[in-house]
Amino acid sequence: MVRSGCVKLYEENANGEERVLQFAFAGDLLGLEALGSQRHECHAVALGNVMTCRLLAPFGVPDEPVNAEHCRRLVQRASTILQACMHRSRGADPLASLQEFLGWLAHRIGRELEREGRRYWQIQLPMSRLEIGAYLGCAEETVCRSLRRLQRQGQLEVRGREILMEAPPRAALLAGATAPR
Repeated sequence: MVRSGCVKLYEENANGEERVLQFAFAGDLLGLEALGSQRHECHAVALGNVMTCRLLAPFGVPDEPVNAEHCRRLVQRASTILQACMHRSRGADPLASLQEFLGWLAHRIGRELEREGRRYWQIQLPMSRLEIGAYLGCAEETVCRSLRRLQRQGQLEVRGREILMEAPPRAALLAGATAPR
């Protein structure tokens, strides 16, 4: 489980090109895909300083007492992660995909600020624009152009890896944040 920081999970195609499958943050579980096959299907790399902890579960651990609550939470979290991955679409509209991704990041790692009576999310991106493109299924240049377009439209401010975007109304926050599609 990731305790702090960001871990990138990715796979490589036959040409060595990277496809980012997931960005894991605090509270996310890693390695669930290996429960059934006993084999990890992707690579993981820390993006900056990361702290993880190993969770002991009754899967293949002899003489380990079973903690029912721990198992229930593990299965519930695994289900949530797998559902998010299954429903994510790639590249249909890069601008909309980027907006949805930034909204998801804001809810996961953003810091809420108030400036001049307006609410904002401040996001410090742990990943590069190239990695965002590999996640969204588009080129790095497309991510850069989309960020510039959103900035010109006044929807966000970009300073290197720092993004400042207006927070949605509180009603939208109560509806819940979902993983990007």
